[in-house]
Amino acid sequence: MLIKVMDKNMVRFTKLINYSCKTIVLLAGAAIFIFIATGCGGGGSSSGGGPSDSSGPGATNGYVGITECYNCHADGVTIGSAAGAVSSSSCCSTDIFSTWLNGKHGNYEGAGYKGNPGYSDLTATACNACHDELSDGELLSGYYQQTGLSFLGTENRPVVGCESCHGSGSSHFGIGNIVENPGADVCGKCHKKDDYHAASYPEGDNIYADYQASPHASSLSTEIYADGSTTDVKPLCSKCHTDEGARKYTKEDNYSAEYTSQDARFASEADAANANPVKCNTCHDAHSSNTLLLPASGGESSEYRTCTSCHQIVEDSYHGENNPEFNASDTTRTIYDTHYDDPNTPATPLATPNRIIEGYIIDKASERACSDCHNPHNADNTINNEWANSGHGGFILDSIVAGKANVTAKPWLEYTWKYMSNDSSDRKACQRCHTATGFKNLANSPSNYDPANNVFPASGQQMEMLYCWACHTNSVGALRKPGSYVSPRYTTGTVNVTNNSTTVTTNQPIHKSFVPVGSMLQILGNSSTNIVKTLTYSDAPTNQMVSQFTLSSAYTGTTASQVGYVITAYITPAGREIATGTTGSSICASCHSGRLTGEYIKNYPGSLTANFGTFNSHYLADGGIMYRTIGYEFTGQDYSDAVSYVHPTIGSTGGAEGDEGPCVACHMKNDESHSFEVVEGDLGAVTDIKSYTNVCSRCHGNKAALIATLNTRDTQYNAALAALETQLNSKGIYYCASYPYFKNAAACGGATYPVSPATWPNKDTLGAAFNLNLFKNVPAAYVHNREYTRKLIYDSIDFLDDGNLNKSVEATLGGSGNAYDYLNGTR
Repeated sequence: MLIKVMDKNMVRFTKLINYSCKTIVLLAGAAIFIFIATGCGGGGSSSGGGPSDSSGPGATNGYVGITECYNCHADGVTIGSAAGAVSSSSCCSTDIFSTWLNGKHGNYEGAGYKGNPGYSDLTATACNACHDELSDGELLSGYYQQTGLSFLGTENRPVVGCESCHGSGSSHFGIGNIVENPGADVCGKCHKKDDYHAASYPEGDNIYADYQASPHASSLSTEIYADGSTTDVKPLCSKCHTDEGARKYTKEDNYSAEYTSQDARFASEADAANANPVKCNTCHDAHSSNTLLLPASGGESSEYRTCTSCHQIVEDSYHGENNPEFNASDTTRTIYDTHYDDPNTPATPLATPNRIIEGYIIDKASERACSDCHNPHNADNTINNEWANSGHGGFILDSIVAGKANVTAKPWLEYTWKYMSNDSSDRKACQRCHTATGFKNLANSPSNYDPANNVFPASGQQMEMLYCWACHTNSVGALRKPGSYVSPRYTTGTVNVTNNSTTVTTNQPIHKSFVPVGSMLQILGNSSTNIVKTLTYSDAPTNQMVSQFTLSSAYTGTTASQVGYVITAYITPAGREIATGTTGSSICASCHSGRLTGEYIKNYPGSLTANFGTFNSHYLADGGIMYRTIGYEFTGQDYSDAVSYVHPTIGSTGGAEGDEGPCVACHMKNDESHSFEVVEGDLGAVTDIKSYTNVCSRCHGNKAALIATLNTRDTQYNAALAALETQLNSKGIYYCASYPYFKNAAACGGATYPVSPATWPNKDTLGAAFNLNLFKNVPAAYVHNREYTRKLIYDSIDFLDDGNLNKSVEATLGGSGNAYDYLNGTR
C-alpha cells in the first residue's frame, strides 16, 4: 500500500515538505517511506507543545497530524464530488472522511460556509481542549493552501481529528498499533459535565458520568459469559450485551425474530472474544454524530430501530413472555408490554369488562421515539416506573407485572378522545387534557390552541395517556411553559368586528354543540373586560349553525376586520385568576382547575331544566379551589382567603421546595417525584407525608401532629359533605356516584340519563349541588384551601336548611359532631 501512496501522492507530499515537520526520505530502490519523528510538534503545527497521549500505543507527544492520516488512507474508492476529491483507504469505511467531515467532529465549513448549521468558528482558547485538541484545524487550512485540494475544507476551524480519539500515529503508519475501537473513556474526555454547554445542550450535560452509572456500562455479567470464561461472551448474548456483538450482528439480523429463531441463528457463531460492554460507539457513529447504529426504514426512525434492536418489541423475542427465561418484573429488556397498544382497540367507552390497555404508544417514525421519555445515557427507569404506576400513566406497570390485569384509568380510557365517541358527542374539547398530543399543543401555545390541529402519532383508536413529552421538552426534565392559566375553550377563531359595533360575524359557522348556552363569548381584542356576551338559547338554536352574534355592549377595541374570539364556560369571579405565572405548576393547573365554574350557573340564561351534566365542574379541580375560581359563591358572602393562608406561595422561595410553584413543590419534591403522591396511606389513615421535610416543615413544626391533623380533618370534611348531602335529600335531590350525579329518587340504580330533577328550583339550590359534586371529586380539598372549602359548604347548608343565609348551620348540625367541628365558626 505504501508504494501506491508514494506514486499517487509524490507531488502532494513534495509540496508539503516545507509545511510538515516530518523529514521524508524517499528510498526509491526499496520504495519505503521512513518517517522520522524527531522535532515534531504535538499537533503537527508550527507551535508544537501538544498534549501527552494516554490512550495511544505507548507514544508521548507523538502526534503526526490529521493530514498524515488523510494522505496514507487514500487508497480505494473515490469519494466526494468537489475538485480534488480523493479516495478512502480499504482499511476504513469508504465514506469515513465524508461522514466525518459533515459531522460535528469534522466541523466542515463547506455548503454555505459559515451559514452551514454545523460549522463553528470558535476562537476561545479555553474551548480548544475539546474542540481542537491537536490544532488539526490549522493543519487542514495549511494543507489547502499548499495543495489546493479543498475536500477536507479550506478554513482554519476547530476540528476533532483522528488522533484525538484513536491515539497518536507516530508508531502506526501501517505497521504499528493504534486504538482502532476507542472506549467510552475517550468520548468522556469531552462529553462530560460541562457548565458551558448545559444551557444550550441540556441533554449533553454529564453524559459520561450518566453512562458510567448506567446498565449499559455494566452490560457484561456472569450469566452471559461462555462456559469457563470471564472475558468471552456467548454469541446470542453478545448481540445485545456487548459492543462487538451489537455492531456485528444487528445490521444483518431481524431484531424482532422469535427467540427460537434467535437460538438457531447463533448456534454456529463464535463467542465474542475479550468483549467490551455497550459503549458510546455501539450506538453512535463517532465519524457522523447524527448517525445511529441502524438507519431509518419502513416508517421507523433510526432511534427507534437502534434502541429496539435490543429492547425487543415482540412477545416471542428472547426474554419475551413465551421464553422460559421470561421475568414479568423485568420491564427493561422487553418492552412489548409497556410500549404497545393494539391498533385494533375497539372504539367503545370503558365498560365491563374494562378495556385492556397493554401499554403506551410510541411514535415509531419520530427521531425522538425513545429519547422523548428516556435519557438513554443513564438508562435509569426510576422516574419512568413511577409515572407508569401513577394516574398519569394509567397504572400500567402495576397491571402488567401483575399479569396484564385490566386497567381502569378512566381519564384516558373512558372514551376514544381522539375521535367521535359512541354516543355521537365530539370529544375534541377534551383532548387538551385527555391526550398527550392535545396537552403538548396547549402547553406550547395556550392562546392559540385549537384541537383541530392535534395530529396523533398513532392513527388507530389507541389511547394516549399523559406521556413524558406532554409536559417535558427533553429527556433530562426541561418543562413546557404554558404561562398563565388559559381556561378550557369550546371553540376559538376569528370574527369580523368594527369598533363600537354590537355585531360580530365568525369566520365560519359554529355548531350549537360548540356554543353551550350560558357560556361567555369573549372577543380577545376588547380593551375592557373581554366578556362581551352570555350565550342564550336564541344564539344557538338546537341542531343549527350560528355565525352572527349580537353583543351585550358595543365592542370597544381597536378597529379591525379580524379579531380573535373564544367561547368558554370557565367564568371566574371578578379579580380572580389561576395565579401560576410561568412556573411548572402552570402545567398542572392547565388541567387541574375544572372545566366550568359556579359563575357559569349564575350567568346561565332561561329556566333550569337542563340535566346536571350541563353544570358539572369536572374532576380533581384542585387549582380552582386553591385560587378560588370555581365554586358556586352565594351573593353577598365574603370568600376571601384567611390571612394565614399561604399555600399558593409554596414553591416560590427556592431551596428544598424549589421555585416551580405549589403543585410541583407539594407533589414532586420527594423521593418518588413522578408518583405525584404527597402522603403514604389512604386519606383519613395517613401514615407519612412524603414532602414534609422539603416543604411542609417550613410552616408545620411537628410531623406527627400534622399527620394527626390531616386525618382528623379528612373525617370532619367528609362529615360536612354528608351533612350537605342530607340537606339536598330533604329537597328531593339525591347524589349518586355515576354521571350525571344527581337524581330525583333515592335509588341510584336504573336509568342514567336524563335523571336529574325535572326543574331545579333555583340557582342557589343548583349551586349547592354543584359545590357538593365539586368536593366529592376533590378528595383533599381541605388541604388545597381549607377556608374556601369551609365557606362554600357552610353557605350551601345555610341556604338549604331554611332558604336563607342566616348563619343557622351550627343549629342545624345540632351543636356537635365532626361536621359541626369542621364548620363551626366559619361565618
